[in-house]
Amino acid sequence: MGNTRFSRKEDNTSPEFAVGEKWDNIKIGGDGKLDPDQEEHRSALRQWIEESGGGVLTAFDFTTKTYLTDCSRRIDPWPFPSDKPLLGYRGGGTPCIVYSHYMEWGLKDSISKLVAIRNKNGIGSTSSVMIKVAEADLYMAMIDEKVIMKIGSKLDLGTLVPSDFALAYSGPDFAVWEKQ
Repeated sequence: MGNTRFSRKEDNTSPEFAVGEKWDNIKIGGDGKLDPDQEEHRSALRQWIEESGGGVLTAFDFTTKTYLTDCSRRIDPWPFPSDKPLLGYRGGGTPCIVYSHYMEWGLKDSISKLVAIRNKNGIGSTSSVMIKVAEADLYMAMIDEKVIMKIGSKLDLGTLVPSDFALAYSGPDFAVWEKQ
């Protein structure tokens, strides 16, 4: 069933932007770890947004947040280490830009570049995300088959980045490629 409660509120208030939450269980593999294939979870979220009438409703991407948190905790107990805040600004979903990162930490240019890549490629809350690798030192995902993002210290990527993708931006322990 669609999000009819939101649809009624949207009809009555005409918001410019709205964020919803839809909690479903993440798929766990037989080994007790997160299953790399979370497309069913993502599809349910996408369908929920579409059934609300599309419009201005977006949703928190709990699928990716759960995966990134799990991967980063294998490296560090905090989801995004304070010495590498840009790790939180690449990927799918709709990022929340932290004021202090943007205005006080000197990251305005880097955050702006990452947001520009997202905008250029139409990445948003309904983008498809295919996880390519999820290991302790490497997380890579392809977004809408247009962008590949990587976080982690591993540099030997082998054939994970196809030849028709070019590096768009990189920094400490992250990189973003765009399809050419």
